Amino acid sequence: MNNREQNVYISCLDEVRCSFVSHLYEALLKRINDVFVDSEDLLSIEAQEKVEKARVSVMVLPGNRKVCLDKLVKVLKCQKTNDQVVVPVLYGDRTLEGEWLSALDSKGFSSVHHYRKECNDSKLIEEIVRDVYEKLFYMERIGIYSKLLEIEKMVSKKPFGIRFLGIWGMPGIGKTTFAKAVFDQMSGEFDACCFIEDYDKSIHDKGLYHLLEEQFLEEKPGADHGTIIAFSLLRNKLNNKRVLVVLDGVRNPLVAEPFLGGFDWFGPKSRIIITSRDKQVLRLCGFNQIYEVRGLNEKEALQLFLQRASIKDMEEKSLHELTMKVIKHANGHPLALNIYGRELKHKRKLSEMETTFLKLKRRPPFEIVDAFKSSYDTLSDSEKNIFLDIACFFNGENVDYVMQLLEGCVFLLGSLW
Repeated sequence: MNNREQNVYISCLDEVRCSFVSHLYEALLKRINDVFVDSEDLLSIEAQEKVEKARVSVMVLPGNRKVCLDKLVKVLKCQKTNDQVVVPVLYGDRTLEGEWLSALDSKGFSSVHHYRKECNDSKLIEEIVRDVYEKLFYMERIGIYSKLLEIEKMVSKKPFGIRFLGIWGMPGIGKTTFAKAVFDQMSGEFDACCFIEDYDKSIHDKGLYHLLEEQFLEEKPGADHGTIIAFSLLRNKLNNKRVLVVLDGVRNPLVAEPFLGGFDWFGPKSRIIITSRDKQVLRLCGFNQIYEVRGLNEKEALQLFLQRASIKDMEEKSLHELTMKVIKHANGHPLALNIYGRELKHKRKLSEMETTFLKLKRRPPFEIVDAFKSSYDTLSDSEKNIFLDIACFFNGENVDYVMQLLEGCVFLLGSLW
């Protein structure tokens, strides 16, 4: 983050600060923790310092003020020196909109948000928020924004919110990245929050009480007091408080049981989120609301691969064809796209890239094999037999047909579906 104080800085004039910008500010705060709005003169030293510390500057520019172009130039200097992203927004009088668009285009802004008759304020704000979010997390959270919208709809269907939410998906699909995004978005609504990554290992290494101490207690009780004092302090601290907890990477429901058993410590409207590669684990934990993390769509997959491979120009037909082959082979899987991009990044010639990709298809990189093998290793012997039968004999067959055959062979399928 480069130690910057504000992630997003909104620059505007007083005439729109209490109307359009106030709504934009609130909408951004729902997605991003650090947002700062200021209507001061951008030419002042204090304002320039605030701009320099931001990762993204949203410039709300009146359509009838030529003088604002001078202020935009000041922000563009920050863009060059501090690797800052600038998001221009034309709002208000459209008298000079054409001149503004020409001026911004000359500065390299191909995408500018501007008020349109067919687009009301709420729609425009939605477009800006999505753009800012995707620019702020342009590498690590590609494809996340649309998933956040789906989670919001899922949660809003319950009148009192969902207390237990499961996030499920195959290895490398982006469960942890998505869970962190959900955590970042929801954390402001709770009195206490914690995100425990690789939960099974963490609780094995530290134990439940030490893990809770580490996450929730600012003052530790000391080793001589033991777990009874720690338990009492934790219960007093968390009692009747809204708490958000994310347990990431749960593989064994029995390991999650001690934590879930203490959920009655927390106050009303608290929430526990668990991520797992095994849907059955979430069900055994009593989670009925489960969100499946799916792969990236073609546009998102292309964006991720091009960034990882440092490909900026796809005008050459052969390069475009190769890129689309990689995208199709990865099937929207973020881990695979990251690795393929990394392996092809330093290949200067197209022939080298094609040869490398063929090798990757024949012999997948260790990281991909290891990710899926770790899931296979957790299966029981009967589940492994089912998996091998499907992989060897029924690849591409209709699911219902295969289930009928396996049931006829007295396989127990309930644990898999």
